[in-house]
Amino acid sequence: MPAAANKVIVTNLSALQKKYGNGIAAVNNALKSLIAADAGRGLKTIMVDVSDATQMKSLGGKPVSSTKGARQHKEAVDAIYRNLVPDYLVILGSPDVVPHQALKNLAGDDDGATIPSDLPYACDAPYSQDPRKFRGPTRVIGRLPDLNGGSDSSGVVTVLNVAANYQSRPVSSFQPHFGLSAEVWKASTKQSLQNIFGSQQVAIAPPSGPPWTAAALHPRMHFINCHGGPADFHFYGQKGSSYPVAHETPDLKGKILEGTVAAAECCFGAELYDSFKLALEMGICNRYLLDGAYGFFGSTTTAYGPSSGNGQADVITQDFLRHVLSGASLGRAALQARQDYVMKNAVLDPTDLKTLSQFYLLGDPSIHPVAAASPVAPPHAKSLRGLLSQAGSAARTIRRDALTRNGFSLMAASNFILASKQWVTKATTSVQSALQETLGSVDSIVFQKFAIGAIATSKLAKLSTKGLRLSVLEAPSMLHFALGKRVVTIGGKPRTLFVAARAREVAGKLADVRTAHSH
Repeated sequence: MPAAANKVIVTNLSALQKKYGNGIAAVNNALKSLIAADAGRGLKTIMVDVSDATQMKSLGGKPVSSTKGARQHKEAVDAIYRNLVPDYLVILGSPDVVPHQALKNLAGDDDGATIPSDLPYACDAPYSQDPRKFRGPTRVIGRLPDLNGGSDSSGVVTVLNVAANYQSRPVSSFQPHFGLSAEVWKASTKQSLQNIFGSQQVAIAPPSGPPWTAAALHPRMHFINCHGGPADFHFYGQKGSSYPVAHETPDLKGKILEGTVAAAECCFGAELYDSFKLALEMGICNRYLLDGAYGFFGSTTTAYGPSSGNGQADVITQDFLRHVLSGASLGRAALQARQDYVMKNAVLDPTDLKTLSQFYLLGDPSIHPVAAASPVAPPHAKSLRGLLSQAGSAARTIRRDALTRNGFSLMAASNFILASKQWVTKATTSVQSALQETLGSVDSIVFQKFAIGAIATSKLAKLSTKGLRLSVLEAPSMLHFALGKRVVTIGGKPRTLFVAARAREVAGKLADVRTAHSH
């Protein structure tokens, strides 16, 4: 059995070999360089090939036989994690190398019955397509993607080299930011930027948009709240019925500064589509990484958030950037953002579960963009430097233990929707009327209602001893959910936009109504 490691790179070498042929040699060399660079940073890194029967057997797992075998890959990753217990887990490759997991889409929008997700890889829960079973993420994980469908290995070599040569910088290097918002969401975006940076500086689209100057894009923190679409290399602004291009792949090449960290609320903002098969430009997220960005946090599918105030995509993206600014690694920032999201929602409705499932990190999770303040040993004090290194490793272990316990606690404590059924009543109820009024002008509405899984009284008693307020944890008895849709033209193509409304019902009375719009 391989020795325990601080960081494990999980990939499918058979799939990479098939994609790149002789180019696999350059990939292997880049992997060796990354492993050596990690060693210089005090991290023991190993690579595990999930298609290798001998290696997987030594880890108590089974080799995968197909790049489309989501269950096989989840079980392989779980076996690797159980045996090596790494601080950082890296998935190397796009979905044609290591697939996303398919989780049920309870929102009922046009993304299909399931959505692609990396969330299950971040959880100790066994394989399932039920997103409710992954409410307690515990693992620090990120995906280093190559180009989906590509045959040139230079792209994956580039992202590996960026990870190998990264530099931590003072927090002051990340205080200037590039903020971009659709005009219709400017109030929400300004609130997010205030929460992250203490500043509301933002470019509004329209009128702002490409071509961007290099100076405009050179801040190392990017926060984007625009529209996006499937297999689309543009993000779009919005004012009224106008949806102009706000950000696009061709305009970004050579303008993204090395070390940039980006978070995008946009629908499909981190979709790794096959640009070669579709004869399209690569996605914006790929362009960021190939130009030297350290991390990109975004969504695989249709994302949601309110037009004013903060919720769903607003919250999880801003929390990710806030944790990065505090000195967390990219992977820990992503894990903490996920855990924060569950803690902030008394009940996870269909759009909440979707938000938790779809947002993920593209980038090496061990990268610390912001240098943490720490004692510095004099050059001649080798023993002291060794002690400081050991102290850093011990602190990381303590943090991981705390995050793991927190993830398990969230699974036990968070309320969740039990089952969904279409609303069959034709009568206009007060709840239905409230939801219809909240949705506004839409082409059609689908109603659903969910029972709520309440926390057992014994669990409430235990949690209350830890200083948690019972009023926050008491579960509503029913959750009513409505999804309205309307078709607009964006980028010269018809596209469906969604607005979701939910009402919580406690003891037969309407508690609150909340809305969210697709981005």
